[in-house]
Amino acid sequence: KPVPRPQGVKVLPLHELMYYKNSGRKKTRGAVGGNHAERGTDGENSYAESTSPTALWKSTRTAVAVAAHNDMDATTVDISQAYINASLAPGQKFYCELPRGYRHLYKDENGEPMVAECGNLYGIPPAGRNWFLHVTSTDPKTGLRGWGLEQSQDDPCVLTKVNDKGERIIIVLYVDDFLIFTTKGSTLKAEFLAWLGEAYDYTGGEDISVTGHLDWLGAEITKVDGGFKIASPRYIKDTLARYAAGGHHAHYNVPCTQDLKKHVQTASENKSATVNKTTFRSLLGEMQYLASSDRPDVCYAIGMLSRCQEWPDEACMRDLEQVAIYLYKTADLGITYGRITEDTALSWLFGMSDADWSLSHSTSGWSFSFSNAVVSYGSKKQHSIALSTCEAEIMASSLAACEAVFLRNLFEFLGLSMAAATLLYMDNTGAERVAKHHVLHNVAKHMARRELKIRELVAAGIVEPKHVSSKGNLADLFTKPLERRTFQTLRNSLMNITA
Repeated sequence: KPVPRPQGVKVLPLHELMYYKNSGRKKTRGAVGGNHAERGTDGENSYAESTSPTALWKSTRTAVAVAAHNDMDATTVDISQAYINASLAPGQKFYCELPRGYRHLYKDENGEPMVAECGNLYGIPPAGRNWFLHVTSTDPKTGLRGWGLEQSQDDPCVLTKVNDKGERIIIVLYVDDFLIFTTKGSTLKAEFLAWLGEAYDYTGGEDISVTGHLDWLGAEITKVDGGFKIASPRYIKDTLARYAAGGHHAHYNVPCTQDLKKHVQTASENKSATVNKTTFRSLLGEMQYLASSDRPDVCYAIGMLSRCQEWPDEACMRDLEQVAIYLYKTADLGITYGRITEDTALSWLFGMSDADWSLSHSTSGWSFSFSNAVVSYGSKKQHSIALSTCEAEIMASSLAACEAVFLRNLFEFLGLSMAAATLLYMDNTGAERVAKHHVLHNVAKHMARRELKIRELVAAGIVEPKHVSSKGNLADLFTKPLERRTFQTLRNSLMNITA
């Protein structure tokens, strides 16, 4: 609302943004220049907290895997102008300039232009936090928990509810986007959408069986025989076309060559950027999102190239462009989840870990699969220098074991029992022995509790180390460049690609 300009308080600018949505529809949005607000305590144009969670991609993949296993219905909804539904927290007050077309209409008693006292508008630093707390509150009219949903303690953006008939609804929340799974044939979807419609204006709500696919954060969730597939063909082609358009590039069958590690090491040692860092980081960021969402096959290459983004050279840029071309040529690949039909150890949740000791800082890799497809994976530079391959493998397996704790809790929250220990496969016999027993004292005597966390989790019955051959270790894909045949075999196993 228009108010006289306050004395001694910085008035925030108002940016009027006009753009086209993916649908082609024009949209205008006013966004407050919240970067000018002060952080400290809640007050006039100042705030204490602004952090707000969003759903993790591994949580989204887990929810999709559970929904595929249970043959659930799926839909998405988008809350219109979500932030303005929430109120500012007590003590918060923000002022911004009026829109350009209204500034001459509102003057104070001295003839000076007035300003606007803001609500929870886009651009205000705590706006996202205020919306999240509002929509997940226990208010029966506007809060998801007020409707009866239970919030996960491991990922607060995953919520679920089971009714008296044993029917379940799962909601994955990403700011104002809801990914909703419901037991097939239940009334929970209709009941929830009816409640949501009374609380908010929203778009969407059509079942995946009607639309054919669901758009979710740049990815597409498609209904396939007996399950769901997550892929990002449109995002890849729209984003990376400039690097692979026209068909004049070679068809790369792998995202990186054996020279990648040497190129990254050389760039890190030379510490001299010979290509435009902004261009390199922009392309790297676009592919980092794909690596974290539904393309585990480029996770290792993107992780390695992230190590030299401060000093990229021509060789690293060529390696990055190779990843882009590989993604463009394989844009239709994705992760496919289905229903578990055989009750075997490799059908339910299991993990694999690996490490590469060829660089000063080794690389940890891990993957966890459920229903024959990966739900969580990662490739990470180890925080300290390992003195042996066994130590590097132990560090990787401890990282994987901690991931198993998170996944087990999330699966149990979504209704799947995790009574037995989660199998964690590794290809280093020494690391397997250290994880189980107090042996190889000279190898493990200097390791901190962090590196040996797996030993505690094994003793607690949460994970159970198992041996796997190096050729069968799916985590190999996240620790080193592989030749084409091995790479494609592991990729197809991880992503459940059958054709």
